[in-house]
Amino acid sequence: MKLKASWGKNGNEGSLSDYGFTTVIDPVRYVFGIDQILTLGQAPTVPANPELKWEVSTQTDFGIDAGLLDDRITLTVDYFLKNTEDILIPASILATAGSGINGSAPPFTNVGSMENKGWELAAAYRNNFGQLFLDVAANATFIKNQVTSLGDFTTPFSSGFNQGLGGNTTRMEQGMPLGFFYGYVTDGVFENRFEVQEYLNAEGEEIQPNAEAGDFKFVDVNGDGRISDLDQTMIGNPYPDAIVALTTTLEYKGFDLNIFFQGTIGNEIVNATTRYDLRVSNLPATRFNRWTEDNTMTTEPAMTLTDLNQNFRFSDYFVEDGSFIRLKTLQLGYTLPKDFTKKFLVEKFRVYVSGQNLWTFTNYTGLDPEIGKANPYDNSISSNLNYGVDRGLYPQAKIFIGGINIQF
Repeated sequence: MKLKASWGKNGNEGSLSDYGFTTVIDPVRYVFGIDQILTLGQAPTVPANPELKWEVSTQTDFGIDAGLLDDRITLTVDYFLKNTEDILIPASILATAGSGINGSAPPFTNVGSMENKGWELAAAYRNNFGQLFLDVAANATFIKNQVTSLGDFTTPFSSGFNQGLGGNTTRMEQGMPLGFFYGYVTDGVFENRFEVQEYLNAEGEEIQPNAEAGDFKFVDVNGDGRISDLDQTMIGNPYPDAIVALTTTLEYKGFDLNIFFQGTIGNEIVNATTRYDLRVSNLPATRFNRWTEDNTMTTEPAMTLTDLNQNFRFSDYFVEDGSFIRLKTLQLGYTLPKDFTKKFLVEKFRVYVSGQNLWTFTNYTGLDPEIGKANPYDNSISSNLNYGVDRGLYPQAKIFIGGINIQF
């Protein structure tokens, strides 16, 4: 058994552009005089922030490595705690400050902090049973993410804009996961006009006066007797409760078989692959089950051109279970006996066939549950706030490969 511990601190400036601390001057066109002469000038488009600095992350780890039965069984248990401070966020400033000209972005500022903590567990079993060799390894990561402070920001930070859903889909708020899904809660579809009239507040008024039979019934979360922006709440978490993987290797008389599964448990995905705001675009096949006078027992709202109820504002209707288990790799190979290959001056001759992404078990109705964020190389706060929002990311393809390995 081995006890281990580590501590480290590092900075991140991935969100910053060169000279992001200073004022940016860009060309701007002005119109002067009675003759309205178009004149080219210069103006500061991004205010300076001389206090700008890198994000700083401090991580502490404690763990145990153990080997049993001559290391035929190995175990690893790690606890980690990572605190990130001075998170880089685009500042929210008034347009009268003179920024935002020609579409330029607001300056970045260091505000807020975030905590990631959890456990990493791994176990493996390796043994020979005569000519059969078996190697089985499994690992799981359990992580909890929480925004611990927003600094000087008085209101939560929204992002994940999606035009088809009419606004933002994610939110950064103190005490909540980074980029959690924020929207309305639905309670089915009104089967008839009578149900609309029966959905009343304490004063006896209809909570959704613009609703008709076949519209979504939105939940009055704050209890003020009407549906408004104040009824938006947390409707999903893009981060899984657990990330799991399983690898198995078998070898017997020259044959070898490798199987690799991976998946996530407990995360949600925003299925934003359809533009419900466009009347002439294709719609999912689930819309065939929409509400009609002959089909009232359904979870799909009616088709309408007016939509006074705003059925397709961002709600839990678009949030789906993103858990999945995927057979990532399956490979079968055969190595010819050395006594035979050495006759041809070949040290090793192996043929194999393999497949990737062969099978996926999931309840997600989109093309691929393994989406992460749109740009995995972008570590900016706006990119991280888009985690788990599926806008039609191209799915991972099934791949079949066959090959020969020859070593002389």
